[in-house]
Formats: sequence, C-alpha cells, structure tokens
Amino acid sequence: MVRLFLFFSFFIITTLSFSQGFVVDDYHVDVFLNKAGYFDVVEKYEINFTESKHGIYRNIITKYKLDEGDGQIIDRKISIGNIKVPTQRFKVSNKIQSKIDGQVEIKIGNENKTVKGKQSYTIKYRVNNAFLFNDSNSQFYWNLKSSDWNTVFNHISFAIHLPDNLPLKPQNYFLYSGTTGSTVVDESIPLVYLNGVLSGNSKSDLQLPGRGNNITILIKMPADYIEKPSSLWPIWQRWGWLSWLVIIVATYYYVWLNYGKDSYLLDVVHYFPPVGLDPAMAGYLINDQEDARDLISLIPYWGAAGLLSLEEISKKGLFGSSDTLLKKLKDLPSNASSYERVMFNGLFPESKSEVLVSSLKNTFYTTMNSAKTLLKKEARRYYNQTADTLRTAMFAFLIIMAIVGLYFSILYWTILGGIVIVVVCVILLFNNKIMKKRSKQGDDVLAEVNGFRMFVKTAEEEKLRILLLEDPSYFEKSLSFALTFGMLKKWGSKFNKLDVANPSWYHSTSGSAFSAQSFSNSFSSSMGSLSSTMVSSPSSSGTGGGSSGGGFGGGGGGSW
Repeated sequence: MVRLFLFFSFFIITTLSFSQGFVVDDYHVDVFLNKAGYFDVVEKYEINFTESKHGIYRNIITKYKLDEGDGQIIDRKISIGNIKVPTQRFKVSNKIQSKIDGQVEIKIGNENKTVKGKQSYTIKYRVNNAFLFNDSNSQFYWNLKSSDWNTVFNHISFAIHLPDNLPLKPQNYFLYSGTTGSTVVDESIPLVYLNGVLSGNSKSDLQLPGRGNNITILIKMPADYIEKPSSLWPIWQRWGWLSWLVIIVATYYYVWLNYGKDSYLLDVVHYFPPVGLDPAMAGYLINDQEDARDLISLIPYWGAAGLLSLEEISKKGLFGSSDTLLKKLKDLPSNASSYERVMFNGLFPESKSEVLVSSLKNTFYTTMNSAKTLLKKEARRYYNQTADTLRTAMFAFLIIMAIVGLYFSILYWTILGGIVIVVVCVILLFNNKIMKKRSKQGDDVLAEVNGFRMFVKTAEEEKLRILLLEDPSYFEKSLSFALTFGMLKKWGSKFNKLDVANPSWYHSTSGSAFSAQSFSNSFSSSMGSLSSTMVSSPSSSGTGGGSSGGGFGGGGGGSW
C-alpha cells in the first residue's frame, strides 16, 4: 500500500513538474525542401490552455556537435531566418543573444493579455546549412518534434515535400523516436511516400510526453540532389573575422606608412644648440609630448639671456626650509613664443619683479597647464598637418571598426574573433595617439636637436675646452638644453676640470668655491624642487561619512 502511494505521488509530482498549463491537442509540421540547400518549415499547433497564459514560446537550437566518425567531432551551425507568426504578436530573441545561447527563441503572445482554452498558432521559418553530405548521399536529418517541450502531445502529423517528385524507397527514409541518442525506429507512426511527399500521422490517442522525447526524420537522397555549400563556408564561419582584422590592420598600416612613419634621420653630432629654438620646443620634438621639464628648462634659458636671476635661499632655523628667489631683470622680447609669455607672466604678473618659488605651490599648476597647451599648439608647425587630420580620422575609424567588428563577429563568426578585433583596435588606438609625422622642417630641426643631445651625452673634455675658448658663456648657454635632455648632472661633470665661471644669473649662499659639477648638482636639485612646486595642485577632501546605499554598485532586481 505504501509503495502504491509513493508511486502515484511520484507520478503526480512528475506530471505537474512537466506541465506548463497547456497540452498540444494537435501538432502538424510541413517541411518544403529546396535543392538550393535550404528548406522552409511551417509548424501548426492546436493548443488547449488549462491555465491563463500569455502564449507559447518555441526554441530552435542552432549549434550542434556532429560525429564525423573515427572520434572526430565537428561544430555545425545552422541559421534560422524569415520567421513569421501569422495573426499573432511575437518576438524573436536578439541576434547576438541567440548567437551566444546557440538557439533562437520565438516568443508568441501579448504581455498585456492572457488566454485560456483552445488556441491556434502557426510558426514559419527558413533553415539554412542544415543538410548533411557524404560521398554516397545528401541527407535531410531533422527533429520534427524536439525533446524540450514541457507538455503532452495528443496527436502529431507531418509532411516532407521533396522537389521534382524524387523517387524514394523505404530504405531511404527512417523515423526515430525516444530520448536523445536513441536509434529505435518508430513504427507507431506509419510513413507514406506519395507524389514527392513523405507523410506521417500518429494515432489520435498518442499522449506522447513532450519532455525528453524526440521525433526525428532521416531522408537519404542522391549525392548531387541538394546543392552543397561552398567548401570555404565552414572556414568562413569559423575564421571569417580574420578578414575584418586584415582590413583594419592593412588600413592602419597604409596610413602609418604614408602619414605616420617618421623619416630616417642621419646621426650627425652638433656642438651647439639649434639656432632659433628654445629648450622647451626641443624637448617636445624629442618625444612628441609636452612635459613639465621642457617648460622648466626655460628658467636657465631666460637666465642665460639676461631676463632673470635665480637665488638659492638657505633654510632658516632648525625646522626651516630652503627656498628659491626668482628676480625679473628684463621683459621678454617681442618675438617670444606664446607659451614663454604665459610662463614668464605667470611668474611675474603685472609690475611684480620677484617671486619666491614656495609661493607658487598649489597655484602655478594652472599656468603650467596653459603653457603646455600652447607649446603643443605651436609645435604643430613642425608636423605634417595632413597626417594630423588623418590621425583624428583614424581614431574614429578604429572606434567604429571595433564596435561593428565585435557585433558582426558575434553575429556571424565567433565571440573569440570579436574579442581579438577589439583588443587589436585598442592597441592601435594607443599607438595612433602617439603617431605624429614631422614635416621636412620638423625633421631638419630634430636632426639638430638629436645631434646636440648626442654631443651632450658623449662630449670629451678637450673638445669642451676648445668650445669654451670660442665662447666663455658656452656652459651656461647649454644648461637649459642639458636640463630638457635629462642630463644636467652628467653635463656639469664634464666641465669639472675646466675653467668655467659661475653663471652670472645664478646666486648661491653656500659660500663654497664654484665648480661646474657642484653647481650642476645643486642646480639640478633646485630645478627638481621648482618643478614639483610648479605642477603641484590642491588635494581634494572627502565629503563626510557613508550611508546606506550611498556607495558604488547601486541597483537592484525584481520579477516580471
């Protein structure tokens, strides 16, 4: 008695778990095969809803793994299109989501309305790339009813329409039923082939559980009866995204080769800084960037030109700190660059002629940023303007190609291909940002800058001695360029044994005898302090304590 009770309890629970509030009174499917390699499907459902529902949905799997024999498993993707549900409202799953899920979902019904009792539904769609081919035949192999239906089918019928009234023998077609992988031939649904139509009709009291049960038809046709897809099609499906990648890289390479790749510069040593070029612009041309150090190098540049003086002030008291005093001696010449004027007037506004570097902390950074912008703007005269325009266009091109490439790769190829396309575009975007092609004038000027930088790095004492004899102020005139090259200490050490006078614009309170090396070390330290002060900005403060829901990751969820 207990066993009988448990059996009926299990039966009721199982039936309820599979039930979705409806049964299929009648299901009929028509399939129209086309020799061009596709077929059209028309599914007709007579539904009896026992509960109020919005409608039904139909899932069609598009990703399969096929056994080619000898343990070789291949991926096969079919495509579903031309989906129609006459007289009904319906939605088809997003193409990208369908690609990821490996199935198409057709959701039929009105979300604002429920139905009950008897309802009729017709679903039409076209299937591509779903025929199988081997040396001896071409095959139509299709699940007329798939296993993932959570209801009961009371009656099933079907008709497969073959073109050209193809003659078929019973050994050419088979009907299988049961769980996935079952090889049992179903004889409960007799097959009839007449006038090019293979049909089947189940008993009226079939009551076939939908869950876990398939009804599958296999038709073997002559090898050349159905048109085979191109042999390149599987390769295209898997690797077609590479063509998109080739277009991106080839386009970028062409633009870079013609409008981004800098000309080869011959390494020729120059003993003097370029005439008519300040150290800030020289520093920009070296790395195509506006650095704070480039603009700080204007301080010794102006000092050597007699425009200002710099005085180191020793710290006072045990807890005092050292400082630097800048004094304005002359106004900038009329032909000074815009970034020089912004820097100079920022140090000496209006009638002010002296400034302590410590007073610039947390205030001068805005002036520095403005000067950087102007330096970058004025440097454009040394660059190819067409290349600059194309660099902007290439930025937009890469963004568009990444977005569109990701979309089409997920839709038609593979997710991996889309990820690779995006990664390559991001890498090229970073490279595109620094891709600046110099003009002929820019190449000539940079060649001189590089030539002098090479000399600063490799100069020997005897050559420096000769240069000092020609121009005793050679050392202080070259200091600003050594600073922007990042070789100020090294440059000073080369003059340590030479007769070099203390720069007239630099004053120290150390009291020790002057030497080029000690001066360079001290001056380098001063410039480092000056740079950190000039670019410093006020730190932001918090806004108080936390609160419930006040942090990152806000949002929520609910039911539909």
